[in-house]
Amino acid sequence: MADERTYIKVHDGLPDHPKIDALSDAAFRLLVSSWCWCSRYLTDGRIPAGTWARRGTRKARDELVASGLAEVVPSGIYMHDYLEHQRSADEVAALRAKRREAGKAGGKAKANALASARANAKQTASKNVAESETESDRSTKASASAAADAVFEQFWQAYPVKLGKQDARKAWDKATRQTDPALIIAGAERYRDDPNRDPAHSKWAQGWLNGGRWTDPIPSPVDQSVPEAWR
Repeated sequence: MADERTYIKVHDGLPDHPKIDALSDAAFRLLVSSWCWCSRYLTDGRIPAGTWARRGTRKARDELVASGLAEVVPSGIYMHDYLEHQRSADEVAALRAKRREAGKAGGKAKANALASARANAKQTASKNVAESETESDRSTKASASAAADAVFEQFWQAYPVKLGKQDARKAWDKATRQTDPALIIAGAERYRDDPNRDPAHSKWAQGWLNGGRWTDPIPSPVDQSVPEAWR
């Protein structure tokens, strides 16, 4: 599963820059944590006034503004030259889309391997063999089980709520008897990335699978001109 976290870029000479070297420890921490906040919420360097007022101490905030590292704008604060060093929201969205496409291709390959393993297992079971299980039988079953586990794990990593895994596996096995696993995984990724999803009230995987929620329509696009933290 591709890593969906965002990262900031900080060069190794940062602590020695004159503006940075003059900062107090509290102001330095506020500077780096503010860059991280902007990256995590894809605001392109903007921090709403209410959020800014709750970050760090007043002295540290004033220190960053006085040094020019944080600029006061009508809507709150803009971290100085943020987009010259960090990825924009559009760049992050494009990178995530590219990674998801690569993940879907890998998921289809795993799903095909699972289907092949299941077909081989059924073919083996249909043959007239001795009642006692042979080594070949055990090997075939182990391969099919490992393939099934791998595809479920891909779904589990994609799904946003990591609770009730055993019940989710039962619901997954039931769902994949009728539906291509790749389609279910793609639906889980859409649910995970749905900008309208409330993380505090997201469905557990068991209920989502039993409800056939991978067939839900693709969520309406969000106006990317508005920072995610303000929507």
